[in-house]
Amino acid sequence: MEIYDINKRKKIKTLSVPDITDFAGETIKTKIFSIDVFGNNILIVSQGKGGYRDVYFFDKGKRIKIIDALSSKMMIKKAYFSDKNKIILGLLSNELVLYDIIKNKETYRIHLSTSVFSNFVTDKTRSLVFATEESGKVRMLGLKNGAVYAEYSGQNLDNVYSLDYQNGTIITAGQDRKVGIYKIKTGTAYHIPASFLVYCVALNSDASLGAYSANEENDIFIFDVRTKQIKYKLKGQKSTQTKIFFINNNRLISSSEDSEIMFWKI
Repeated sequence: MEIYDINKRKKIKTLSVPDITDFAGETIKTKIFSIDVFGNNILIVSQGKGGYRDVYFFDKGKRIKIIDALSSKMMIKKAYFSDKNKIILGLLSNELVLYDIIKNKETYRIHLSTSVFSNFVTDKTRSLVFATEESGKVRMLGLKNGAVYAEYSGQNLDNVYSLDYQNGTIITAGQDRKVGIYKIKTGTAYHIPASFLVYCVALNSDASLGAYSANEENDIFIFDVRTKQIKYKLKGQKSTQTKIFFINNNRLISSSEDSEIMFWKI
């Protein structure tokens, strides 16, 4: 994992996890599935032994394995910090687990449904978590207690690949070629049709703009969340987008299945 100063356009440091041995006995580079940052701490979910996942905690560059793949036998797809001492795990079995790093034990485990887990995000305060799945539903939960506060559905009728939450608004990326929008405060919702599978989405910090992977040409469309009008079309990415993230209200980053990360200013 490489860490960059995006303002100076300079690499700061490189962090790594150990190589693993595959089923054929070959030593291979470890695939990283998830990264999160909390202050000076970094959390990584990586490929582990037996097909399960390891979780590493980097404290000021020092690497600590906090969950071992073979011991836990958890198929972890994503992990975020709840705070410095606890992390929230999303399992492929559609379970959310709050894990205490200090006590080395689960605080809670909740099974959301029989559908396969897809993705989750938290709000800025890390007090809420928004989880989605292959059914197209989105659930809002309390991160500290695992209580389900609300369910949102109807805009995607198939798997939701990814989602984002900002300023009372949820955006979803659907296998059914739809971008879903849910307004929590007003209870309103709508979707925008796309010409191809929508793999990733993002909102800017005030949720005035939404972005989504739009078509087979790997364009990113940016739209006005209030009017649904397409305002910008970002062209130039060479392969399928895997992540879109707003740095601020007019700058964003997108990654894709090739080796390039794109920086955009609108």
